[in-house]
Amino acid sequence: MARNADTAVPEEGSIEALICSYDWDCGTALRIAECESGMDPSAVGWTGESFGLFQLYAPVWAHVFPGFWELWAHAEWNTASAWTIYVRAGYSWAPWDCRP
Repeated sequence: MARNADTAVPEEGSIEALICSYDWDCGTALRIAECESGMDPSAVGWTGESFGLFQLYAPVWAHVFPGFWELWAHAEWNTASAWTIYVRAGYSWAPWDCRP
């Protein structure tokens, strides 16, 4: 997994460690989550349409991911779903408002 040299190794069991456990650039993924939700798994966007750590946009993704409405606030589920979106977007952050 690629990591920027300026990114410290996250503490095991932390949200940061969860995010960095995926095969995207750890530093970039952390900046995206910080920008999108302030690293708050229970964050709801100001429009009331984006949810969780990676602010998954419900009008697009709720019908794609089974259990969206029950699971969006779970950091593990939200991050796994964000990974799927990232991969579907050609390994890019294009679907997010916050981008590198």
